[in-house]
Amino acid sequence: MVAPHALERYGYLAGTDDQRTADVNQLFADPAIAALLPIRGDWGSARILPYLDYALIRQNPKVVIGFSDLTALLLGIHARTGLITFHGPHGLTAWRSDQVEPLRSLLFAGEALTYENPLLPEDQSRLMQVRGRIQTITSGRVSGPLIGGNLSVLSGIVGSPYFPATRGAVLFLEDVGEAPYRIDRMLTQLKLAGVLSELAGVRIWPVR
Repeated sequence: MVAPHALERYGYLAGTDDQRTADVNQLFADPAIAALLPIRGDWGSARILPYLDYALIRQNPKVVIGFSDLTALLLGIHARTGLITFHGPHGLTAWRSDQVEPLRSLLFAGEALTYENPLLPEDQSRLMQVRGRIQTITSGRVSGPLIGGNLSVLSGIVGSPYFPATRGAVLFLEDVGEAPYRIDRMLTQLKLAGVLSELAGVRIWPVR
């Protein structure tokens, strides 16, 4: 089912806040719908957080998945209902096998996922991997709930009722195309707000 206002336009937004809120509430209320898959991100999810019917959402749990701007919706629903939400591809994602198979394993088979550096084709003949590498700043092992999403969007809702508790959590952050000073500013905001000091661990990577 396509949401009733999916093709609406309101300035730079995909419909008014009222229209988009009504769509989300209607989709959660429909017992025939098992998952909500947004078409794309960009900006606007945070605007509807105060207007969602969280009691309705809590009583009708569904798979909600997305990334980028959808971070606000994913974190807001989790913070207000305790439901698990999923950071993953949206409708306009390329849906490559390396994106589809982990999603299938998690949602359809209930399997635990292992995160590791992918060996990209251009690196297979090299002695050292040059792309997709992770730099470990402080090594060790941690465990805790996995919370996070897009850094720009996440930092924008810190201090609101829609930002989940992070004490003892593993925080993951994704972003792309941001200047170093902007990354510095957003991470500093998380630090000053006390978010980073509560964590069990942090993982950061760019979306390609």
